[in-house]
Amino acid sequence: DSGKLFPGTKKVLQKLKVRGYRLFLISHGSYPKSLIGDLGIEPFFDKVLITSEKNVGEFEKMISKNKLSIKASYVVGDRVKAEIRIGNSLGLRSIWLKKGLFSEELPENSLETPKYTIYELGEILEVVL
Repeated sequence: DSGKLFPGTKKVLQKLKVRGYRLFLISHGSYPKSLIGDLGIEPFFDKVLITSEKNVGEFEKMISKNKLSIKASYVVGDRVKAEIRIGNSLGLRSIWLKKGLFSEELPENSLETPKYTIYELGEILEVVL
């Protein structure tokens, strides 16, 4: 939420794309889509959706429109009360990046409990590859 990338973000996205992963970004509307482009990460994503609020419906639309397999998909997020809760409710494998502004926001129930917890973005490669 700072408008900056975590160190190594582009390298991680590039490795995932090279390995054949389809990447999708759902971001809430506090940053315009142009910022995603300015950060140089838009080309890594098959689709970028800027929404006023992250909710189950937006994730369901992304899954449906892009014919994604729920069982073969992951949701990665830094908020257990947003991306992790939504991903778990849809049956996605959830990865919590416990870093930054929301790192102290702890799960309060099973829907907010991630399948995996990582502390640096690069650790995602150990989970999915």
